[in-house]
Amino acid sequence: MEEPLRRPVPVLETNPETGLSSAQAQDRMDAGWGNLPIDPPGKTVGQIIKSNIFTYFNMLFFVLAAFVLVFGTWQNAMFLGVVFANIAIGIVQELRSKRTLDKLTLLTAPHGFVIRDGRQRKIPTSEMVRDDIVVFSAGSQIYADAVVVSGECSANEALITGEADEIKKTPGSELLSGSFVVSGECRARLTQVGADSYANRLTLEAKEAKPPQQSEMMRSLTRLVQVIGIAIIPLGVLMAVKEIVWLGRSVSDGVVATVASLIGMIPEGLYLLTSMALAAGVVRLAQKKTLVHDMGCIETLARVDVLCVDKTGTVTENKMTVEDVVPLCPDRFEEGDIRLIMADYVGAMRADNDTMAALRRYFTGEVKPPRNRVTTCQKCIRTGDIENVGKTARHLTFFEMLGNFSFGDYFKHEAIAWSWEFLTKVLGLEEDRLYPSIYGEDDEAFDIWTKEVGVPAERITRFYRDPKTGECDNFWEHGAGPCGPCSEIYYDRGEKYGCGKPDCKVGCDCDRFMEVWNNVFTQFEGDGKGGYTELSQKNIDTGMGLERLAVVMQDVDSVFDIDTMKAIRDKVCELSGKSYQKDALDDVSIRLITDHIRSATFMISDGIMPSNEGRGYVLRRIIRRAARHGRMLGIGGTFMAKLAATVIDESKDGYPELEEKKDFIFKVLTQEEEKFAKTIDQGLAILEKMEREMQTAGEKTLSGENAFKLYDTYGFPLDLTQEILEEKGFSIDEDGFKKAMEIQKKKAHDAHKATNYMGADATVYDEIDPSITTEFTGYDSLTASSKITVLTTETELVEALSDGEVGTIIVEKTPFYATMGGQQGDKGEIRTASGIFQVEETIKLRGGKVGHIGKMTNGMIKAGDVADLSVDAKLRRDTCRNHSATHLLQKALREVLGTHVEQAGSYQDGERTRFDFSHFAAMTPEELKKVEAIVNEKIAEKIEVRTDVMTVEEAKKTGAMALFGEKYGETVRVVSMGDFSKEFCGGTHVANTGDIVVFKIISESGVAAGVRRIEALTGDNVFAYYKKEEEELEAAAKAAKATPATLVEKIGHLMAELKALQSENESLKSKAAKEALGDVMDQVVEVKGVKLLAVSVDGVDMNGLRDLGDQLKGKLGEGVIVLASASDGKVNLVAMATDDAMAHGAHAGNLIKSIAGKVGGGGGGRPNMAQAGGKNPAGIPDAIAEAKTALEAQLA
Repeated sequence: MEEPLRRPVPVLETNPETGLSSAQAQDRMDAGWGNLPIDPPGKTVGQIIKSNIFTYFNMLFFVLAAFVLVFGTWQNAMFLGVVFANIAIGIVQELRSKRTLDKLTLLTAPHGFVIRDGRQRKIPTSEMVRDDIVVFSAGSQIYADAVVVSGECSANEALITGEADEIKKTPGSELLSGSFVVSGECRARLTQVGADSYANRLTLEAKEAKPPQQSEMMRSLTRLVQVIGIAIIPLGVLMAVKEIVWLGRSVSDGVVATVASLIGMIPEGLYLLTSMALAAGVVRLAQKKTLVHDMGCIETLARVDVLCVDKTGTVTENKMTVEDVVPLCPDRFEEGDIRLIMADYVGAMRADNDTMAALRRYFTGEVKPPRNRVTTCQKCIRTGDIENVGKTARHLTFFEMLGNFSFGDYFKHEAIAWSWEFLTKVLGLEEDRLYPSIYGEDDEAFDIWTKEVGVPAERITRFYRDPKTGECDNFWEHGAGPCGPCSEIYYDRGEKYGCGKPDCKVGCDCDRFMEVWNNVFTQFEGDGKGGYTELSQKNIDTGMGLERLAVVMQDVDSVFDIDTMKAIRDKVCELSGKSYQKDALDDVSIRLITDHIRSATFMISDGIMPSNEGRGYVLRRIIRRAARHGRMLGIGGTFMAKLAATVIDESKDGYPELEEKKDFIFKVLTQEEEKFAKTIDQGLAILEKMEREMQTAGEKTLSGENAFKLYDTYGFPLDLTQEILEEKGFSIDEDGFKKAMEIQKKKAHDAHKATNYMGADATVYDEIDPSITTEFTGYDSLTASSKITVLTTETELVEALSDGEVGTIIVEKTPFYATMGGQQGDKGEIRTASGIFQVEETIKLRGGKVGHIGKMTNGMIKAGDVADLSVDAKLRRDTCRNHSATHLLQKALREVLGTHVEQAGSYQDGERTRFDFSHFAAMTPEELKKVEAIVNEKIAEKIEVRTDVMTVEEAKKTGAMALFGEKYGETVRVVSMGDFSKEFCGGTHVANTGDIVVFKIISESGVAAGVRRIEALTGDNVFAYYKKEEEELEAAAKAAKATPATLVEKIGHLMAELKALQSENESLKSKAAKEALGDVMDQVVEVKGVKLLAVSVDGVDMNGLRDLGDQLKGKLGEGVIVLASASDGKVNLVAMATDDAMAHGAHAGNLIKSIAGKVGGGGGGRPNMAQAGGKNPAGIPDAIAEAKTALEAQLA
């Protein structure tokens, strides 16, 4: 392809606001710098045909064929069929390749927006030139190389680079043609256009017909043909001389014989077979959606051993596989835990998508994991039996679980043998004090224990399923998924820990036999309904409680006596002045606090914060139980941080994060204690009063309402109230408590609608230090870095928010605009080094504070952290457009309707603007068009939007409009749009009215007496609105079997057809009713000199009855007609009276009222005609009979 002739033109740093002038653009187009589409550079059809015909091989055959045709017959030239077949195969393949390549293009955008002569226009991309200022927004394809000059956007360059990550583009960034804008909006200057653009250079390279590179096989064949072609010339001459001169044949026969001999020397069959083989390869590759540019490429591909690509996603397979498991938080989740959880999960889920199928293959053994053996130490919290903690010496909420896991590696034989070896050889426990247990039906485990390990059969306990429930402690399963039998090992601690019963053995509830090891043999796939199938990959899950093992190894009485726990227990005794094992009630509290402080310390270190839901509720419950028992022991003030210090000292070697976060842990514990301390004394006093009232009334159950009062007002978790009452023989109405909770949630939800407090009690913000304020910096920037001063949940002030929690963040400085003056607040994101908070609403709080309401989406954020705040730029831009357009709208309304127009309310968000104003009547279509035109005219003028801060008096002197009834401070912001609009306003606005792009009124309605409302759209929302309108128009046209252009005409035809059909239908119904009624004139009776015709007919609607009545009235002459009909289960009644009948006193309306009750209905009408409806068709005969009586009464 020839490059277009170009004349050099200077590169311009075009003004992004005005763009090129039309003259400058035309000059560049004339000079050859237009963004013209490229022509395909490949071979033409003629070149393809020529290159496949004129080859050395074909020329050789054509020469020989020419000799045959000259000296012989055409039948002797049939060997040319091989040549023609070879030519046809080559031409067809290259033509297919050409058609595909001609369609190849990276640029598909036919139109775009350009700034020319200071105005934004939509023109074909082929009419754009280098140095044009163009506008790219979300969804736009970048049709020529450019550099961003204003605004920001994110681009997806996957189509041209293979990398799918979005790339942020700011002023100065390069935009590559062929990429797409996925978010934001920017203006850019075109730098490379037409064939010079990046996308077109790629296209040209892909389409370029490169010189054919023959493969080794084809080169060999070509060389062979060349050698033979040279050799056969002298051979042909000699053979011709021999045939003609020596043998005396005729010239014709000699030439034919010579050509036949020479053709046998040329391997034309090999050539044809090669072409056919390559053609078959092309077909096979086409079935795999692979384009073959040249047939010789196939042999090249066949010789490829290694394929290297430079971009991810270049060569992919439509199949997903799991390669490995990588714990993202190894300090919180061990790999073995993750694998077990995932194995359960994928076992319970259907493999109905590629992701789940890949996970199932991996976690159920279809895919071999990179590590088959894993050893773990897990931090565990269990509160299912929390009411027993403290009451016994073996129940804990926090414990450490040691584990060994095998994923399809060793199984039952090794697991049993190694567990026995570890306990007896490594730990040195006495063999005769160890007692294994097995699942009752697991004979394999029994044989391993007895025959391989050598444990006597009488020391092995079998546990069977409960015949009623089907459950068994020695068979591990959790719904559907992998499951299997267990084999536990118990340690006999001696008779002093036993219950003294003669049948005391493994499984007894006493403390003599302590489980120290549990092997879970995951060998089945359960369906959750009692059905089991063998797993092809069998797994091992070993569990061993560290605290229990320490009891055995240290030979102490209970877990509260092991070294790490004893240190905490001693600290509790030190703070309380109590001694352990002196008083049973004191011991309960000492043990409970010892356990609970461990749980609370570890939970806070893992990012869990006290709250009223989920994990946070568990933590709050644990802390407040411990705090109450501390009071019971006589510990004054806050004490849990002191105990947490001991926990950290004992555990920091294994869990260094405890030491790193100790200050934070102490602060959270102390804060939660202080909160509870404010209400616990009063709450306990209230509870004691409730107890006395129950005793007086002889009741034993605390009402749910009172229990909720303790929970809601005094922070008593239900469990805490329950525990206190149980100590004194009372219970709680839990159903009543839940009902009271639901009522409160509904109230909170309703309050949210009115107060924007996210359903939270307003007092949560009242607790904030009044001296804390927030500075708004969002007029000039959408980002800021600031210190976090306050954090709240929906109900209380907190020190931190963690993953999943809903709350409010207050900072010293914020770019987020809070909802005020009708403008909806910003949304966006707050980030710290350790967490991400999604801001869903921004509100103004008392005392100059700004609340960022939202949800933690990752990690943890703490008070005092320095955070990066980022406003959603697109939402702010759209909101600014709507707000600025509202100012223009108000001024335009005053110009069109009069100066009596005053703002009566407004609302702007990212989707639309709503403006309420005083006006006495609905606006006419002409007035709406005029207002809309004025606003769009001011947008097109690109007026600078200026903001000035001045005193109220100064502002009034400028003519700025203030909102009637609004109170202002000493200084105000005045927003001016040239001389057209000046208003008091604290909201955010566009920098130039041109940024609004376009304005469209979509509705005008009344909202109150003398108040009208306009709703309108701006910018991209207008385009979206028109797009939807266009789609609906196209859908309507399709339904009407027309085009949008002919839809009105088609509807006119359809309406005419419908009217004709309705007329025909009414005529047919009238005819059918008349035929159904038959000749009824013999049923006319005379009532006091007035004729009466009262009859019924089936299946006629009200319109049909009226028509039928008019026809019968004509036949009757003078008199009264009453008709009744049942249609679709309903009754229709019609009564008519002629002038003469009315003169005698007949009244159709009163008559119909008299008889309608017989059919269960009512009605009325004029004296000459009335109608009624009813619901009781069975009453029609009575109604007809009643007509005579009613008429008699009228004529009396």
